[in-house]
Amino acid sequence: MTSHSRQLISTCASRSELTCAICLQLFDEPLELPCMHNFCQECISRAWADHVGAKRCPECNRTYNREPFVSENLKLANIVQRFKDLEPPMPLVASGCAVCGKQVQKFCLRCAEGCCAAHVPMHIDQERHLLVNAEDVQSWTCLQHGNYKLYHCEEENTVICQQCYLARCVPSHGQAVCDVEVRRNGMRVSGLIWTELVFSAVGSTWVTDM
Repeated sequence: MTSHSRQLISTCASRSELTCAICLQLFDEPLELPCMHNFCQECISRAWADHVGAKRCPECNRTYNREPFVSENLKLANIVQRFKDLEPPMPLVASGCAVCGKQVQKFCLRCAEGCCAAHVPMHIDQERHLLVNAEDVQSWTCLQHGNYKLYHCEEENTVICQQCYLARCVPSHGQAVCDVEVRRNGMRVSGLIWTELVFSAVGSTWVTDM
């Protein structure tokens, strides 16, 4: 595939345009409804199996008195397959601690290094290091760009990578995005304040009841 073809697919077919509205994953054997909306074959079949009689489009709510004719969208299926072929490979987690080679317990998303339980403090003691469980690295990796999700978007209430931030958030709600660690610290502070308020309330009740 030429570089022009790669750029064309990347530009014209963002992941959101190739995502089924039911399962929120890339289309698998997409079927097109008369209203021009597409869904995975299994998804739309399962959705309609739960409704006896009239059928409706899960996206635009158009109602069909009987199950409508749906057609295989082969063109869309081909675009999805090409998009998958262009997706960057998932990053691998090092099998051993970067310091001693022992089994990895935590993984730092900022320096892309694994560490054993004994060397976790080396990352905790340094600013802007983001540690996650080694088995959770894949869920912290953007499927579209292959980058780690280091930002939190309040508007979408999800974690995103830098490329998602620049493409999706900056144009409309960039001010609603912060560093994941900032969000984490904010949640910790909120939790501590809430805990203090609860204990304060319980203590006051205990004193009043005496």
